[in-house]
Amino acid sequence: MAKRRFLAVYEAIKYELPVFILLTAQLIPQGFDFSKDAYSSVLVLDYRIGFAPRLFMGSVLSLFTRFKGSRELNIFFAVMFAACFFLISWTAGRIIRAAADENQKMTIFFVSLFLAGPFSTAFLFPVLLSLDRFLVLFTVAILLVIGKPRLRWLTPVFLFMALATHHVFAFTYMPAVAIVVLYELYVKKDKPTVLFATAAFITMAVFCGYFFLYGGTDRFADYRELVAYAKTQTDIPIREDFYAGYFFLQPSSFSNYLFKYTTIEMAPFRRDMLVNLFLLPLIVLFFVIWKQAIQNSGSRFEKFIFLLCLLAPLARIPMYFLVSDLFRGRVGVVVVEFFLLFWMLYYRNEAVEQSAAKVWAFLGKNRLVALMLVAYYAAAYASVEKSEWWRDLFRQLTGNL
Repeated sequence: MAKRRFLAVYEAIKYELPVFILLTAQLIPQGFDFSKDAYSSVLVLDYRIGFAPRLFMGSVLSLFTRFKGSRELNIFFAVMFAACFFLISWTAGRIIRAAADENQKMTIFFVSLFLAGPFSTAFLFPVLLSLDRFLVLFTVAILLVIGKPRLRWLTPVFLFMALATHHVFAFTYMPAVAIVVLYELYVKKDKPTVLFATAAFITMAVFCGYFFLYGGTDRFADYRELVAYAKTQTDIPIREDFYAGYFFLQPSSFSNYLFKYTTIEMAPFRRDMLVNLFLLPLIVLFFVIWKQAIQNSGSRFEKFIFLLCLLAPLARIPMYFLVSDLFRGRVGVVVVEFFLLFWMLYYRNEAVEQSAAKVWAFLGKNRLVALMLVAYYAAAYASVEKSEWWRDLFRQLTGNL
């Protein structure tokens, strides 16, 4: 009896538990003082200052506490990390279990590759992308409900939440949602799906326009007043430059600011070239998968969907003209490609399954190549800046060489 129970528990968590342990292991060396996150200053504010961009998660936190000191922020982030790890682990398990028996090893490989990459899991790094962590959570939630006839109507709600958290969602993770909505429209072709797709795209258009064009902080004369107000709500240092750029840089002056930024500081563009070199194996992998899927499909519209999947990284281009924190797009590009692949595999799209299986057949015959590909990105995780304790430890071990 005990053995049967143990086996039942093992079968229920044999995919999810390793993923959860891996995510936790990645978190440990980064430290647990999340209040040092650069974007914690944004979470101090809420909609009491106006219906401004980036304030949704701060307003959610305000439902539980008005004072947002380091203690409150650490508790909030700890809860969000736990929720994020659980959702990612559970979703990974569902994707693997949904695969046909002959495709399970292939699916495990792609999940492993996703978890290995410092870009595909960068939203989990406390020192980098706290707001993007929420954007990924909302994206996963949308992709989980979008195929369910009743639950899919939550999609416009999640879209609002994501865009209200950070409107750069429009060029990072929203392309995955838009492509999947179009795919649902292609597959089902019924009136409810047409209404659903219309509601989803209207939500995208309306709130993208609002959050990109309206600062929403008319209550304060300038960012200094906002900073003074924020300091009464927390005990953490306030990033005054964030407040000035996020809430008081009007669209009329933004182009001048961005022109100055891009002409004087070219580092982001040089980094993009290096990133593309680093991601070359993944670029080739996804190019082959989507190209082969286009060839496998017998439907013109489905071919168009796969072409959009192939070209999804181009959705990042407007970020060069609309935002300054371009690093966000590098993460979004990789995450979106994986999410689209996982979604197609989960719903057993025949053309994508055949295409991915063909890639896996090559890697299966060349196991060393597959292992090296995962190891290549897993090793790169060590390059991510982590907590001071972890960094100092490695410096001592290497003799500061």
